[in-house]
Amino acid sequence: MQKSGNSRTVIAYHLFSILLIAASFVMYYAAGMVLNTLYAGIGATFAAVLGIAVGIGAVLAVLLFGHIRSSIHEEYTDDETALYNTDLLIRDIVSGVTVTLLCGTGGIVLWAGAVCSWLIRRYLQKYRMFGMIPLFMGIVISAVLSIRALTAGRAGLYGVIMFCLISMDLIHHHRIADHENQSSVLNLALLCVGKICSSVLFGLIVSETARVLRYRIMMSQSGNYALMAVTGLAAALCFGIGSKKEADQKAERVSSLITAFFVLVMCVRINPYCSLAAGSGMAAVILLPMIGERDEEETLRDVLRFVFLTVVCAAGWLLYWSGMAAFDEILYTVILYMSVCMNTGTFIIEKEDVNDGELERAEDTPDHLADHDQCDEPLDVRD
Repeated sequence: MQKSGNSRTVIAYHLFSILLIAASFVMYYAAGMVLNTLYAGIGATFAAVLGIAVGIGAVLAVLLFGHIRSSIHEEYTDDETALYNTDLLIRDIVSGVTVTLLCGTGGIVLWAGAVCSWLIRRYLQKYRMFGMIPLFMGIVISAVLSIRALTAGRAGLYGVIMFCLISMDLIHHHRIADHENQSSVLNLALLCVGKICSSVLFGLIVSETARVLRYRIMMSQSGNYALMAVTGLAAALCFGIGSKKEADQKAERVSSLITAFFVLVMCVRINPYCSLAAGSGMAAVILLPMIGERDEEETLRDVLRFVFLTVVCAAGWLLYWSGMAAFDEILYTVILYMSVCMNTGTFIIEKEDVNDGELERAEDTPDHLADHDQCDEPLDVRD
């Protein structure tokens, strides 16, 4: 009966995970639509208001579905590693299919890289430190193919924007699957380098996208592509070695703060006005969820990142039409803000750690009640 109950719990958990993924994609499409109207120079307020309204609806959906999924999660009593692994594979497949529909062959490469990372983590624990490499290399190659699809007119700007945001989600959730509960100074340094490199990677993807949109870029195309590969590989190795050495919640939060400061400096250099909205969002996503419990913190962080994604897009719309920011500056700011969200909240204390410990203690402790059932002698509590 317990097994049947857990099976229903697993199905319900994955169902609401898919609904959360769908809500995320709706949010990303709304953000992409607002940014696309800015690039096209469409001044109709209706388009921006519609995008922001859709974004608010997605935020409410994330709040509702996240709360329900957390409640379902509390009822689960089996191995949580298997639950997270299956959930991650579902996310990889849905994300790959979505990016394929938007950007063509780039989505297939992204899917292949994500699934390879999943397979390494699931079946090749000995090589776990290399598990993030296929994902990051898949993102780099998929980015190049998606940008070429944009150049040829086979993909729209909103498609490339959604590719970036979906890829960030994949990195975030793959890193959640890697973490356990120890720490070191070296690990903190590795996390900082990995997070900064991953943020720079998406900044470079935006840079190459801006080149296609006829904005002037200082670096050559080949140099940009080479640097994308280097930063992606560096981030993958740092995350991989860091997960092998293991990280704790304090190291995660300190490295998130350092990364946010680095990204905020980049945003200020790009456009000081845009950085105000982005900086407030970074602070909220990193600091406010600390007051909640584990499941509540995860849902709260998702809600906050979407709320401030809406704020950053709305602020960008106002700044663009007031002549205080160019479109490429707004695009950089949105992606860099989301890169901080990608690198925040990736530490989860799994219930199985507690359950396993309780199970070991239970196995090591003599079952006096069982002995009592088998004999009529009185139970001596001193035993």
